Amino acid sequence: MSVLSVVTRQIFSLSSLWLPNAALLALFVLRPDFRTILSWLAATAGYLLGDQFGGTPFLESLLLTSANLLGVAMGGTAIVRLGLDKRGLNRPMDAMALLAALVAAAAGSAAVGTIAGPFLFDMHPLAAAFFWFSSELSFYIAIVPTIMTLVPNTEWRLTSEAPHIGSNSGKISAFVVLFASLVSIHLWGHMGAMVFPVPALMLIAVQFAPPVALSVSSLVCVWMLLAVPMGFIPLSAPISGTDATASFRLGIAMVATTTIVVAAVNAAWARANARLEVLATRDMLSGLLNRRTFFEQARQLVQRARKEQDLAVLMIDIDHFKRVNDLNGHAAGDKVIAETGRMLISALPANAILGRLGGEEFAAIFPVRSKDQKSALHFADHVCQQARLMTIATVDGRVIHVAVSVGATVQPLATAIDDALATADTALYAAKQSGRDRVAFA
Repeated sequence: MSVLSVVTRQIFSLSSLWLPNAALLALFVLRPDFRTILSWLAATAGYLLGDQFGGTPFLESLLLTSANLLGVAMGGTAIVRLGLDKRGLNRPMDAMALLAALVAAAAGSAAVGTIAGPFLFDMHPLAAAFFWFSSELSFYIAIVPTIMTLVPNTEWRLTSEAPHIGSNSGKISAFVVLFASLVSIHLWGHMGAMVFPVPALMLIAVQFAPPVALSVSSLVCVWMLLAVPMGFIPLSAPISGTDATASFRLGIAMVATTTIVVAAVNAAWARANARLEVLATRDMLSGLLNRRTFFEQARQLVQRARKEQDLAVLMIDIDHFKRVNDLNGHAAGDKVIAETGRMLISALPANAILGRLGGEEFAAIFPVRSKDQKSALHFADHVCQQARLMTIATVDGRVIHVAVSVGATVQPLATAIDDALATADTALYAAKQSGRDRVAFA
């Protein structure tokens, strides 16, 4: 990686795209076992060997390597101290904390650059500091967050587990806008054109989860860091000298920053929205739909069902549930409700609408072939059998055995949901009256 970066030198003997620092910082954060003296010695050797390949004098290589290592050490320490190695970009302020840590990393490199610039390249100390800081910051911001969100099996994987974000049409539109902005840069150029992709990258950050958004942002920023010095993007004035290069790279860093902040905020919003949706639609004990959502989705199921189908409707009631609460306490009763919910999910068809209507009463609706009573009875019997197999341990070591009564019916699609449930409820009452732990069909 050092060798690859050395061949992109733009000014003095410094690279247009310096990848090793970003990769090393990400490794420092994601792999605690890497934070050893031996690992740092290996990294030092890698830097020095890369410079030797590019013909860099040893003293110059030593100073540049010192700047690289100090920046990585300061940035990595800041990220660990801020707890980002264990959280990822999972809160809005995590993006700002990460940016602050990357600023610390760039400042660490700039501290050595302030000495190396005048000594090696006859630069003014302040000019050297600004040049080093802006260069390192652009590399860090453009690359580090992307690497960290793409590496699997780390705490940062939470960042990629944001719920579904954006629509297909929105995603396509985002890439169309991005393509148009990149074409505009290459056709018209000038320095202000560097911000053309910003709206498109913001749109991508809203439409995609952070790993995708940050990857696209990295590709765009890396391309601009390479394409401008190589002349692929026309500018009104050439970038020559340290001040122009530093300003250009700082602008690229700001472009990347926009995507990081928007992606982190949007992912946090998506997760919060998903949690609110669960709270609004789910019964917290059983994990099934609550009463209101059950009726809404049942009506939607009727609209989606084919004409040759009927509705199988089951009403399920836990037998002697009051006795469970009286003998074992409400905590045990809550556990019975939760286990029953899990049992119903596994015992009934995947397309069934399942809900807890209240107390110990549950309902299920799923489509069957027209007048297919056998299918409804089969699943009703299966629910009873699975309930008998449930054993629930209490905190004091006792075991609760569960039984359920089921009322089943098959109704035409034209039947109102309330009427279908009332018919199944009539069958459930018959099952209770005839001894419980059984199925009755109406």
